[in-house]
Amino acid sequence: RRQLEEALGAKGAEGIECLRVALEVAEDACLDVEELEPGWRLLRQLEAESMPLAFTDVPRDDMESLQTASSKDEAVQILMRCMKIALQDGFRSAILAEFHYHNFLFCQKKKWCAEKASTFLSLMRALHTRAIVEEQLGEDDARSALEDLIRRHSQQLPPFTLGALSAEEAIAVKDYAKKSFFRHYKMHAFVHSHRQDISVCVADAPAAPRVPDRAELHKAHEVDPLEVPELADLFASPEDAAAAPDGEIPAGGCIAR
Repeated sequence: RRQLEEALGAKGAEGIECLRVALEVAEDACLDVEELEPGWRLLRQLEAESMPLAFTDVPRDDMESLQTASSKDEAVQILMRCMKIALQDGFRSAILAEFHYHNFLFCQKKKWCAEKASTFLSLMRALHTRAIVEEQLGEDDARSALEDLIRRHSQQLPPFTLGALSAEEAIAVKDYAKKSFFRHYKMHAFVHSHRQDISVCVADAPAAPRVPDRAELHKAHEVDPLEVPELADLFASPEDAAAAPDGEIPAGGCIAR
């Protein structure tokens, strides 16, 4: 148990083997599954982070098709499919498509083989995903993440690193990232952080007012029209109406015969 607790502090590819050995020893000691699960989860995470990126996003066949594409539209279509960019994302997908396409143009300019080009495209995709989409890193932390990715792919020290890129190519990658990705870093960060929450509710507001329910009429509601003051002028005699001052209704008028 103590060996496993110490191994849970493992970081990077160098800690993978120590963690794996500690987990195997813990299994032999019949530790509970609940105690082992954090270790296995960390091991899977470290292995995923340390896995070489060559041909992970852009397989060899797609990379060769990409290098022989006859137009920008054809190249962008292949890149969007390999990088799983959805058209429904709107301007985000357009920015990402341009991002990956310019990365591909850099590979073409350097005349890199399929392995180097695929590694570089996935390296830049991994950098963008971690720094912008997942962790929203500051620019300095993003540069450190790039350094780590380049180190993992420019030194031949298996199983910890795979030297797909030479030392000169690693320097070229850093310079390119500085002039492209990091030059527009704030734009990438803004695109993935700018958000507006819109709350929509439905209100029942018909154009015409609602017709009131029908009211019941009873005999008790009946009144004598002669007793209604507002109807007095209807029942006044012509003589009373003529004698009354203008604007006044004769009181106690009788029904005209």
